[in-house]
Amino acid sequence: MHAHHHKIYIPYAFGAFYNTLTEAFLLDTIGTTLSLMLSGLTIRQTICFSTISVLKGVDDHCGYRLPWDPLQWLGEQDTRFHDVHHQAWGIKSNYSQLYTTFWDHICGTVCDKSEEEIARLYEKGKVMARERAVVEKDG
Repeated sequence: MHAHHHKIYIPYAFGAFYNTLTEAFLLDTIGTTLSLMLSGLTIRQTICFSTISVLKGVDDHCGYRLPWDPLQWLGEQDTRFHDVHHQAWGIKSNYSQLYTTFWDHICGTVCDKSEEEIARLYEKGKVMARERAVVEKDG
């Protein structure tokens, strides 16, 4: 079900909400409603938490890591952390959503590649995309 969301390799903000209707209903509607009901949050707290969560989800998918962005200060997961998960070479790592990177640490799914290796893999992806664009243009 969530595989539909992973058709996105190039980060863009509203890609955070690129999912099937079934996933949106089950996770975003029923899952969120149950979680908030069970948490005991007041309506005001629920509105604040939900607003920050949506903004954080959009921010994590935007593709930019801005040093003055307060949403990037909320934890280990930032744009770079989650973007690795959307790459073909990183799909089995960095699963965490919003504030829950502790699950990646517990389950051993934090990406263990060095910054240099990640940069090399991104560059390789850019070269392959350019080559593919040339073939499609000429084809």
